Amino acid sequence: MDAGVLERLEARVSALERKVKGDFPDHDQSVVQRLAIINNKLTSAIQEANGDRVQEAAEILEKINSMRSVLESAHIKSVPMHSAKLAAVAETQANEVERVENLTRRVMGMFETYNRIMADIDRKFAFWDQRLKVAEELICAGKNAKQNDSTS
Repeated sequence: MDAGVLERLEARVSALERKVKGDFPDHDQSVVQRLAIINNKLTSAIQEANGDRVQEAAEILEKINSMRSVLESAHIKSVPMHSAKLAAVAETQANEVERVENLTRRVMGMFETYNRIMADIDRKFAFWDQRLKVAEELICAGKNAKQNDSTS
């Protein structure tokens, strides 16, 4: 590589470093050393920023390790086998719910019909009761009139 190209490259890297991190106290360091310093600073900054996340991830991993016996149990391992059965049961349940809803609608229709019939019967009884009262009053009035005629 040409020395001029290398110097220009180092100058560009130095300019970029100054823009990113500011000036370094020692300008005689090689590019590799400066990049290593930047890498170390970036790594420490990332570790500080992600410290809480790393701690949370470690806690989650500890919980998973403590639950390993549960996760590896026969119950968990048999889930794929039971999922097909569960899907069939869920479909059956959905069909039964639909059937029950249809029956409920039919029963409600029957209750409405029953209530209409009973209301009609009630009105007819009230009508005939009123007619019978009028007829009884007429009969009683006729008897009273006969008794009044026979006594006079």
